[in-house]
Amino acid sequence: MTTTPSLSPAPAWAAPYVRALRDYLAGESAAAPLVRVLVPGQLGPAAPLPMASLARGPGAFHPIEEEALRAARGRVLDAGAGLGAAALALQARGLPVVALDVVPDFVEAMRERGVRDARLGDARSFAGERFDTVLMLMNGVGIVEDLAGLRAFLRHARTLLAPDGQLLLDSEDHPVLFGISPYPGELSCRFEYRGEEGAPFRWLAIDLRTLSALADEAGWDVHEAARAPDGRYLARLTPRGGA
Repeated sequence: MTTTPSLSPAPAWAAPYVRALRDYLAGESAAAPLVRVLVPGQLGPAAPLPMASLARGPGAFHPIEEEALRAARGRVLDAGAGLGAAALALQARGLPVVALDVVPDFVEAMRERGVRDARLGDARSFAGERFDTVLMLMNGVGIVEDLAGLRAFLRHARTLLAPDGQLLLDSEDHPVLFGISPYPGELSCRFEYRGEEGAPFRWLAIDLRTLSALADEAGWDVHEAARAPDGRYLARLTPRGGA
């Protein structure tokens, strides 16, 4: 599979991420940037993000993701869609899906992979359409950056939902993280790939108790829909009083 250069530039934090994607599309199946947590005064932990994992298909989804895909219904907004793995799985079920990502190269790659409605955009500012399900997998809610951003997103997300709509998101309870604030899930990270370092970006890993408390303040009901032994969970949020 090949992709043409983007007409729009990628965000500064995404440069190594895009380079790894292009290597993967050129045939390097093992291409994997590192995601490093930035810890003041020391070299923080890093984990690879294999591009192949973003192109995963049936049989390769985490059990939490499988549950989310089963729970999705109606018209779906796949926010932070990456290479469209979830969007393609839902399309195969006959569901209409808008796959949204902030990185142009990934949007182009999704279209080449067969995602019918792949768009460039950020769920925090997306507007003008309503969905029965908003889906945020692989801790996609992390784009909100911090707890204040989560509060703002929970207000905005109500405008994305049709009556009786649902927000499905996964994250994990985190006994040890290297946060940059009193809340340990507020992280500063960067992508690294073959000697290239991207600009730092903020990311939120939210434990279920904190998510539930903030969602309750914002008028949402929260249900733990699934939990895995590794601490990863799936939450289903529905707005009280309708969207």
